[in-house]
Amino acid sequence: MLTPNVHSAKIVAETLSTCGSGSPYRPSSQCRACRTHGYDAECRSRSSLGYFWHVTDFHYDDSYGKSGQSCKIPVSNPGLFGTDYCDSPLRLIEDSIRTMAEIKPEVDFILWTGDNAAHVSKREFSLKRNLYVIQTTTSAIKQKFPDTLVIPSFGNHDFFPADYTNGTETAFYDAVCHIWSPWIQEPEQMQTCRRGGFYSRLVSPKLRVLAVNTVFYLKRNAKSKNLTDPATQFEWLEDTLAAAREAEEKVIVSAHVPPTIPSPTVFHWFYPQYQRRYVELMTRFSDVIVAHHYGHEHSDTFKILQRHDGESA
Repeated sequence: MLTPNVHSAKIVAETLSTCGSGSPYRPSSQCRACRTHGYDAECRSRSSLGYFWHVTDFHYDDSYGKSGQSCKIPVSNPGLFGTDYCDSPLRLIEDSIRTMAEIKPEVDFILWTGDNAAHVSKREFSLKRNLYVIQTTTSAIKQKFPDTLVIPSFGNHDFFPADYTNGTETAFYDAVCHIWSPWIQEPEQMQTCRRGGFYSRLVSPKLRVLAVNTVFYLKRNAKSKNLTDPATQFEWLEDTLAAAREAEEKVIVSAHVPPTIPSPTVFHWFYPQYQRRYVELMTRFSDVIVAHHYGHEHSDTFKILQRHDGESA
């Protein structure tokens, strides 16, 4: 059963500590020991802590309990909250979001890293059904977190057909970005969302989140196999990270498909040309980027991004 993992989402992040009188995201010289020896109680300022949820891979099967199209084995008596080898019923998704709101209702933002549709074949799905699923999961989050900023990203199963995008699917991007328009409000954000499903959002005076569409780089995506920069996202990433460095901002990268990181098993998700460029870009701006958050793998892992020479970023 593929479900949103409430327990992993419960690890709400302490974005960064001020450690004294320095800026909210750059510890002052008086508290450099915090970075070296850990965030000791004498050096922490609770007013500087930020909290957010990270949810991913809902995989909502709107046929659950009827035909159960996502189930990998015959199911005669499906459970109310899910069944092994099946994707998620709406009841499970709504209950998970309700539990999030009970555990920590007041958060600064929610990272939502995609894959809302079920694992069903192309002949059983359609663009209309995909949009219905995205609208339904969006409404479920908005119902329990009506005043919270949500930063959604596209997963490979959010597209129809699944995995396929190169930035030319204008009608699809327009429709989904419209569904998410309560959270994507600035003209520049909406422009890049409609161009290729990526955008930048300032979540505090010195902290920015980049919602990146890494489905472009997925090896199963035949539409992007022979391209170099779908929807010019790499160009946008470099410009946005450079501007963040100039403005002394810190950045969280939020996306669905992660790059290849050997820990402990190597999953080669990206085409080689995209893997090289993505890792080079992320390591070059490692002084700006404070965290990466991805979905896709259906497991809770913590990994260290490495340069091609083996050094950690």
